[in-house]
Amino acid sequence: MRFIKVVLATSLTVASLPFGQSVHAVTWEYSNLDSQGEVVAYSADYPAQTAQAAAYWNSLAGATVVQVTNDPAAATVKVEKQETATGDTDPNVALTYAPDGITDVCPARIATQGVDLQTVITHEMGHSLGLNHDPNSTLMAPAGGQLGGQAHDYEALKADLASHGREIDNAAFDAPQSTSVAESSTVTESASVSAPAS
Repeated sequence: MRFIKVVLATSLTVASLPFGQSVHAVTWEYSNLDSQGEVVAYSADYPAQTAQAAAYWNSLAGATVVQVTNDPAAATVKVEKQETATGDTDPNVALTYAPDGITDVCPARIATQGVDLQTVITHEMGHSLGLNHDPNSTLMAPAGGQLGGQAHDYEALKADLASHGREIDNAAFDAPQSTSVAESSTVTESASVSAPAS
């Protein structure tokens, strides 16, 4: 199974960096983010799977990074079923195109290869957010992707969104800020003074 993002834009220097230099090496220069730093997704063919993909990425980000809309005109990404011809031998189960925001999902190829539709759509939504294939990722791997391995994908998503001017922080993945004992007790005292009497 292979997932591919087709980029119709100019050459992408960030994506061509040798892997391991930085987490930015797993992000694309282009994404389908709107001016609020979000992807707005629409799918008449796969509405439930698109909503689940949005929920996955939003949970990972600890913020809304993918919205789902019922208005195709408002979407920055459209997830569509793509029929394939009889005898088709192309191994790609889905393709996400930039900059037009179309994700073609090929159900016949998915059935032939026995991959999970939800994983495919969630993976492709990662491309729409700006993530490249990443051999160190469970979900964004170039082949055999699976849901999971969230800490690595969170770091890649955080770096990608930051490169587009959007900061995210998810306490489940970010190291907690250490505070001194004095600061900690001040916060506790302040909270107890302001709490209403029961």
